[in-house]
Amino acid sequence: MLMETCVFHVHGIVGDPQFELIKATGRLGAVLWYHELRNMGEYLDDLRVLVANILDAFDAVDSACIIDKGKLHVLVHLPEDVEHFGLAIRYATEVFECFNHVFHMCSILSNHQAPGRDIARKCASMERLKHLASRRVQGMLLQHPIVQTHLGWVPPSKWRQGYIFI
Repeated sequence: MLMETCVFHVHGIVGDPQFELIKATGRLGAVLWYHELRNMGEYLDDLRVLVANILDAFDAVDSACIIDKGKLHVLVHLPEDVEHFGLAIRYATEVFECFNHVFHMCSILSNHQAPGRDIARKCASMERLKHLASRRVQGMLLQHPIVQTHLGWVPPSKWRQGYIFI
């Protein structure tokens, strides 16, 4: 949502090349969020045009960025990936980027005597916290039917063999 609305916030603040880049990014972002298609061929053609527009806009802003940034190169392969593996909305990478950031920060904030051990301890600590939090959330779901209803989750009903419920 931020990608698509950013264009309204920066209008008149940034230069024309940056504004064109933001518009191209917003257009591509809107198309990537499709979860259902009627015509795959048309979608792939539109996707190729939008990716080319982004690369052209990046070229106008900073042409070295196209070579330096790996994600821009990955965009070139996006239409083929969508054709082979399905829509891009299914393959969000925010979780992995968050993990990479945590891993990077653990490495930087290490005492550099045993960085691998420091990273392993931090990851184990985070997994322990995630486990404890998920147990509490699961417990809350099992005990509070109002929360279950709001989330659309209903515990499975217990069937007794030999009985018919109408």
